[in-house]
Amino acid sequence: MVIDGYHIGVESDEALELIAEDRRLFVGESSLDETIARGNEYDLALSGLYEIHINRTRQAGMVPAFSLVELPDSNAQEIYDRICAAERMVASPDLTENGYLKGTAEVPDELFIANGSGALLSAEHATTQQAIKSATNLRFEKGPDWGVGGLGVVLQEDLGTGLVVARGMQTGNANGDDPHPLKDQLGSMIRDGDYNSFTSLHGMRRGNFDRPHEERAYDVFVGIGEPNFFKEAAAEIIRLIGSEYGLKVGINQGFTVMGPSADFRPKLKPDGSGYARDKFAASRPSNTRSYAEREFEAKGRPAWALQLELSSLLRLGPIDANPRIEDPKRAIMGVYTGYLLVSRYLETVSERL
Repeated sequence: MVIDGYHIGVESDEALELIAEDRRLFVGESSLDETIARGNEYDLALSGLYEIHINRTRQAGMVPAFSLVELPDSNAQEIYDRICAAERMVASPDLTENGYLKGTAEVPDELFIANGSGALLSAEHATTQQAIKSATNLRFEKGPDWGVGGLGVVLQEDLGTGLVVARGMQTGNANGDDPHPLKDQLGSMIRDGDYNSFTSLHGMRRGNFDRPHEERAYDVFVGIGEPNFFKEAAAEIIRLIGSEYGLKVGINQGFTVMGPSADFRPKLKPDGSGYARDKFAASRPSNTRSYAEREFEAKGRPAWALQLELSSLLRLGPIDANPRIEDPKRAIMGVYTGYLLVSRYLETVSERL
């Protein structure tokens, strides 16, 4: 078997030197020394990293809560069906991948708006957006975060939250453009409404990891911006709830940047000096999380403003996309688990603020 030019099982001096160099790129000299000290000199060779990541991605769908046996008395099917109907209403009329391009909008940048109290939610990436590539400053079509629009609608109906969803025909990217119509709407609702928290609902790929030896992928990222006790406490609530369902939650989490989903390989840094890493904190001033936080501060009301990234295993997907979980029952439970995580967090916020 050959992966990236390495013959698995070949232990010539030249092959081992190449593998060791690749490991240095991936984990850095200090981590390499630690690995060797543990007697695992070859565990993190490229071949091993490849296999670890494939297994990590597969195992991400094996969360215990995804089994109907774990929650026999749940209303999982009902919640799943409601999220499907809501997703058709606000994001993709036929629940296909192409349906997210126009969405359900009749005019450019149309929004779905629902007023409420307590928690305020947004799903700015519910449909295809036009983001800006930093290297060229040119816009490109960026795919939607499937399922977050429908999830937001069902949460709003069940908990009485406020909600703003980008319905489609987007000409920009609310999570990067400033100003933007969705941000204007959020600002108006914060100033004039009775809200005490903000959660921006997003999606992320399954299989995200921090360091290459980790066998367990992250299921949820929580971005809180500049940390303080108030926001860290909110994020810890999500982590604690997630742990009850066997979910791995990262807060302002660092991660290794991967290539295309089918590639299973990390991206190199532009200078080739190692593999690229990033940190998800939702701290850019142009983020909706940062914008909402500033609006709450201007109102003189402290609030928990977070960006929540749910793995694709916790969200509804298009009917014509490859299933993230082959077993339909476990797929339903994945979507239901995502709903439970967010709804329980929002209920806790309403009780404490």
